Amino acid sequence: GKKTNYFETRHRLRYRFELARRILNNKLVLNAGNEVMVNLSYLKDNRFFDQNRTFAAVDYKLSNFTVVQFQYIRLVQWRATSKILEENNVFRCSIHQRF
Repeated sequence: GKKTNYFETRHRLRYRFELARRILNNKLVLNAGNEVMVNLSYLKDNRFFDQNRTFAAVDYKLSNFTVVQFQYIRLVQWRATSKILEENNVFRCSIHQRF
């Protein structure tokens, strides 16, 4: 829990797979996918796996410029300072505005 001046450079590779389906005259979009992140600096170490994000979302188009998104994410990741695998359920609501 103490702050240090030590920093570690990591090179992370991300792979994302996503499916989207438009319904209701393109007003609604259903999304589902998975994103895996690995640390390239730790190929032969237990810290190779970094995160896995599995998600599902619903986008509702308010106008040609505004979309409201409701998203669920199941996030699995290693804590940076220990060997604890942490699992979180995240619910997110966001507004995407195009200018």
